Amino acid sequence: MIQVTKAKDPLGFYALVISFDCDPKRKDSLILAVREELHKLQKEGVIQEELDKFISEESRKYELQAKSNQFWLSYLKGQWDKKESLDQFLKYPHLLKTIHLKEINKYCHS
Repeated sequence: MIQVTKAKDPLGFYALVISFDCDPKRKDSLILAVREELHKLQKEGVIQEELDKFISEESRKYELQAKSNQFWLSYLKGQWDKKESLDQFLKYPHLLKTIHLKEINKYCHS
């Protein structure tokens, strides 16, 4: 599983967490494989097909979450607790449309 996290308090930061279940004997080889993929991403960047797949999957996830009362309860509580705008989730489809391959690859190479 890959998860991206951001936090404001106590210090602002972003984190990328990669986790997986595996046989403990395979741990080192899987860690090496993840590192190789991250290095490849940094060196070669992302291709349009991968970006399109990501946007499609995120759009589908958005549609499913929007139908879930449990999601809305958790989302609204989180936004309220962080004193953030309650309508951020509604802006997500537009945000996905603003993602450009060139910008992503610029960050991959930095």
